[in-house]
Amino acid sequence: MSYFFGSYFGNTKMGIKVSPNKTWEGFIGGFLCCLIFSIVSFSYIQEIYPLWKTILLGILIPVFGLIGDIYQSKLKRMAGVKDSGGLLPGHGGIFDRLDSAMGVSYVSFLITII
Repeated sequence: MSYFFGSYFGNTKMGIKVSPNKTWEGFIGGFLCCLIFSIVSFSYIQEIYPLWKTILLGILIPVFGLIGDIYQSKLKRMAGVKDSGGLLPGHGGIFDRLDSAMGVSYVSFLITII
């Protein structure tokens, strides 16, 4: 969703040197979609997660997704490569498909075990 919002509504660049095309509109759009989805999904997962955990995940997932994406971009810049591999041509490599998930997995695990 961040990509959609950033592509169609993104005008305000975040100013991140390692990932210069990121926009605040993309981040906020993705953030709001994640938060809304977490609240809507609460009725299906209330036996597993209390409401406060559901909302906390809805807030932290997009934040740590962005952090994972920026971290992966930084690693690629430091290594002097554009793509992290050739397994998925046109997609920047396998790590570009998983960079947000790497950032999110840590925080999701910690909140789950609390």
